[in-house]
Amino acid sequence: MAKTPRKSTSAHGQKQSARRAPLRVRARRLEALSDLLPQQREILEQIDLCSRLLCDLPELNQLSKDQRAATQATISMWHEALVLAAARNVSLVRSALADIPDEPDPMKRAVAFRPIVGACVDALDPNPSDNTKRFLLHVAWHEGDKLRTRVQYGDGPARSFFQFEAYRAKEAMQYARQAGYIDKLAGTTGNTKKELKDSEDDLPGYDPKDSSCSYFPDGNLIRTLLEQNDQFGAYLVRIAFKKVAAAIGQTNAEHADYWYTYWKVSGGDPDALKKVFAKEANEVDKLVAQLF
Repeated sequence: MAKTPRKSTSAHGQKQSARRAPLRVRARRLEALSDLLPQQREILEQIDLCSRLLCDLPELNQLSKDQRAATQATISMWHEALVLAAARNVSLVRSALADIPDEPDPMKRAVAFRPIVGACVDALDPNPSDNTKRFLLHVAWHEGDKLRTRVQYGDGPARSFFQFEAYRAKEAMQYARQAGYIDKLAGTTGNTKKELKDSEDDLPGYDPKDSSCSYFPDGNLIRTLLEQNDQFGAYLVRIAFKKVAAAIGQTNAEHADYWYTYWKVSGGDPDALKKVFAKEANEVDKLVAQLF
């Protein structure tokens, strides 16, 4: 990802109300969340049970030949159950929840969004890691005012919980086609690749002398998707970060540094901003840990 100057687009320090999603979109998100969370809790309980049963099995080298055979069969059975439960979880998330509702409870917002970024990383990364999923959640939590706005406060240009500006969305779309991710992006939206390409072509390119390059044209499809399809926003930001050669660090302080270096890029007091990011990352981790 090129280090291009970028105005601050996170929601921090801004008090004006964001534009809310249309009523029918919010109703769909609430219905999907109410259906998803009990099912996901059941799946996670099944995964936890299988994991504990596997851990309780004796060491194979302490068993007789016949006992080892029986134990290996049990391990195989529980491992298969784990794989099926995990696959069911991913399928459930992808089919049931592309957006999260306008939910007042921060824990429910965080818990609803985590599977979206999780499914995104699972779909796009050859070796998905929990660290990458946590990092994307941290970025969305910080940039989107704790997952409360997809539209930048103060009539700013940025869209989605990740606060994409227009030229950065264009760059990510271009890389999606170059790197072979465009089919997956199209699959998250129901739009054709041509429709996405036409919308991408309408976006401005980066111009350091013209701040209007941050703004989406009215009626632009990518702008609408970023405002209303959280899954699309997660896919697009993961693709954007794939342009960065440096690995994502493991700690929340390292996440803060990575965010500032490759997403925030410039502006403000770097140390103070990274301190806020890390503090909020700790906060959302604690919220998510209550269920996962």
